[in-house]
This record gives sequence, structure tokens and C-alpha cells, in this order.
Amino acid sequence: MALSYYVLQHLLPARQQLIFRFANGNTELMDCLDYHYARNDLYYQMSELLRQFVRFFGVGSISAIGHFGVLILLVQVFAVAPVPASAAGALIGAWINYVLNYRYTFRSDKKHSEAVFKFAMVALIGLLLNSLFMWLGVEILAMHYLLSQVVTTGLVFIWNFAANRCWTFRVAGSS
Repeated sequence: MALSYYVLQHLLPARQQLIFRFANGNTELMDCLDYHYARNDLYYQMSELLRQFVRFFGVGSISAIGHFGVLILLVQVFAVAPVPASAAGALIGAWINYVLNYRYTFRSDKKHSEAVFKFAMVALIGLLLNSLFMWLGVEILAMHYLLSQVVTTGLVFIWNFAANRCWTFRVAGSS
């Protein structure tokens, strides 16, 4: 009994040690407490994911205004073809995205030298996806360029959120 108590007391993670002390050796109560702790931890992780997703959507909306603004300006005023105009707009949108996502969505404390490089890689892939989807929409499917851009923005949004959350702004040790 003394050896098992020592193992439980000194080798278990702090959370399980706390549960062991509170349950006073009652394994049924320990299992119940551990289940509820894990459930609350999952709830916190899901609420954090939802919070980030909503903020990312808000930031994306602001950057989409910049993106669409440049796109429409270049196509309507300067007669630039829709695909390169969309690429230029995507670059403006990416800059807005980096600044706001670094500070607001992910509240990153990473050095800019690391975060900018990773963000640039994600944005470059996003730019390639944007150009591909715009080309498919405008040239192959003969969609109006604004409708094609709306569909493209939604598809690239999913890529950007996943890549930035899981790679660019990921905190070491987080899931």
C-alpha cells in the first residue's frame, strides 16, 4: 500500500494527484472526478476554438473588404483582368489578416520573424488557391468575377484558419 501511495503521490500528473487527494483513495470517486475534469477541459478547448473561429471570421471580413475593394477598383477603374486583380487584392487582404490575427485572434507572443515567415507560407498557398479557384470560376465555369470571388473566399478561408491555427500561431504544447 505504501508503494502504491508513493507512486500515486509523486509520479502522477498534478491534476490526478489533486483528484487522488480529494477522493481519499476511493477509485470510483477518482474516476468520476477525472471524467468531469476531462469534460470541462474539452469544453474549454472547444469554446477557445469557437472564440478563435469567430474572431478569425471577423478579421477575415475586414480583410475581405480590403481584398474586394482592390479587386473592384482594379477591374472597374483600371481595366485589369479579374484574376491578377484578385491576386493583388489577396495580398492586401493577407497583410490585414496578419496584423489583426497576430494581435487579436490568436493573441500571439511569437517573434514576428517566426510568425511572418509561417504566415507568408500560408498566405502564399492561399494566394495560389485563390488564383486557381478564381481561374476555374471565371474562365472554366464562366461565373461572374464577383460571384467567383465569393465562393473562392469561402474555400480559402477554411484553409487559412486551419493552417494559421495549427501552424503559424500555434502555442508550443497546445493541441
